[in-house]
Amino acid sequence: MKEFPFTRFDEAKEYEWTKGYEIATELRGERNNLIEDFGINEDYGTFRPIFVANNTLRTTLNFKKYIALHRRAKIAAVYEVKLGWLSNPALDDFFHFFGGGPPGLRGYTYYDSTAQGPNFMVHTVTLRVPVFLERHIPLWQLTLQNVSIGLVAQYGDAFSGSWLRHDYKSSAGIELRLGGHSFYVFPFALTYEIHRPVGGHRKQYRQFVSLLFDF
Repeated sequence: MKEFPFTRFDEAKEYEWTKGYEIATELRGERNNLIEDFGINEDYGTFRPIFVANNTLRTTLNFKKYIALHRRAKIAAVYEVKLGWLSNPALDDFFHFFGGGPPGLRGYTYYDSTAQGPNFMVHTVTLRVPVFLERHIPLWQLTLQNVSIGLVAQYGDAFSGSWLRHDYKSSAGIELRLGGHSFYVFPFALTYEIHRPVGGHRKQYRQFVSLLFDF
């Protein structure tokens, strides 16, 4: 990850915030044996599982770019793309990518049957506007320091077939992020999100809460 450190830019002691990007890729070979049926063990007269090979190459790529939109107001955007590909399209769907939930399109559930397949692509654009930064507000056993509101737009899917001709899905939502530290001086981050699919006939809202300590 490439980062640019905080630097002073005027006499009011305001600072630029960190900018940069992250990239991670993985290529691995999988040897999977999946139970397809049961048979009879002729030596012992008992049931035995019948395994079927589901071998494949699995490739993933995650790229994230942080963009500073307004230096003084600390308004920033994040662009993220996640890609995945399985070399064996006949693989059992147990090993497929799942395109919903927090790792994918957040307007869909993780195991949504319409968002799974050997191919995976999700683009995410997040615009974050701080409510306040670098405060010290006591809140029970926590000290709240940063609060921001974000708008999230997503486009992609997990699917089979052509990458160019596929009918991709869209999702949109909002997020509330709180950051600070606990009474043990451990950093914490709390995020609450609401998302829903865009287009089509689905109108369900999905809610997600994440809490991190000591990261």
